[in-house]
Amino acid sequence: MDIVHGEVPVTNAGGEGGRAALISGGGSGGDFDDLTKRDSVIDTDIQKSHSAAIGQQLIERWQQCPMAHRVEQQVEEIYQQSLRMGNGGEGSHVKVKKGAWVGYPTGLWNQVVWVSWRTALNLFRNPQSSIIQLVVYLFFGISIGTVFFGLDTSLESGIQNRQGLFFFLILQMVFVNLGAIEVFIKERVIFIHENSSGFYRVSVYFLAKIFCDMLPIKTLPVVLFMPIVYFMSRLKLDAGAFFFYELNLVLATCAACGVAFFVSASVSVFGIANIFISIIYVFMMVFGGFLMNISSMGDWLAWCKYFSVFNYAYAGLSVNEFVGLDFCPMRNTTNVTRTCKSGYVVLSDQQIAYKTGWDLWSNEFGMLLITMFFLALCYIQLRRIKKYK
Repeated sequence: MDIVHGEVPVTNAGGEGGRAALISGGGSGGDFDDLTKRDSVIDTDIQKSHSAAIGQQLIERWQQCPMAHRVEQQVEEIYQQSLRMGNGGEGSHVKVKKGAWVGYPTGLWNQVVWVSWRTALNLFRNPQSSIIQLVVYLFFGISIGTVFFGLDTSLESGIQNRQGLFFFLILQMVFVNLGAIEVFIKERVIFIHENSSGFYRVSVYFLAKIFCDMLPIKTLPVVLFMPIVYFMSRLKLDAGAFFFYELNLVLATCAACGVAFFVSASVSVFGIANIFISIIYVFMMVFGGFLMNISSMGDWLAWCKYFSVFNYAYAGLSVNEFVGLDFCPMRNTTNVTRTCKSGYVVLSDQQIAYKTGWDLWSNEFGMLLITMFFLALCYIQLRRIKKYK
């Protein structure tokens, strides 16, 4: 391409020899400058003539090839159709919009397979972020398990320690997804080019990110390392309670990741996206039910809890753990009568529903809805990205 466009200098042996002879022949400074200018003009003329010869040769070869005749026929058909449309004849009612439709050379399944394969391959070729995330989860699991090691059922610390543990778990599940905001930002230019060129559908690119980024990279570490916290802190030793705990944290991670994906698809600047996602996460944390009792808020504000991942995750973990437990005093206090406190009372004090099975599973359903809602918004934003100038 450089040769075709004449960007590669073309040298001439005779010209170089003549220039050397002229320069070596001496002369005044003014004569040397004149010779230099003359040589530059000669070189430019040689380049232009050489490029013109190459261009003419390419044109002649193109005119002789069979493809040129097919292209000319197609162009002629399009031209004739445009004339009919312009004269109000047949087909004049057809309106052609720029970028209105893009054809795809392969089917949907083939696109999903290969775009997903490329996404996974990029993760394997750049494993730094994935490895760091695994190390963070492992470190977090061991450190939090050490801090909350062997929780008891005393009235003095059993309730408070469990509530603190749940809050820190959810905090980790949510804020670890801050890194997900770069998923669509760093590939925005590539996505626009490939999608506008008809390589694959928007839905294919979106599904590839879910199958090869969100599900394995965000949820797998939760499944692998969060059991460390569960058993080190000695939470309720029941198989059903343990698997519900795992499901709760996985859904909290997916919901937070869905929010990050939506912001990433909506904003093209990493700094702005980071500000937006931080505000959303902090907003959800305020209405999570741990920092402040939701019942003490006014009705005009309490409804915000339904948009909080913290609220659903914290309520689900609390019901899963506190139902069936009793917390009794371990120390005697003078002139103070202290009695055991049921886990049901703890949940009632925090206005957390627990009486039916739906009260437990509604929290998981709420996080699933948040996940689907923000992923749908993410897909819409990807489709709305301007792909044509």
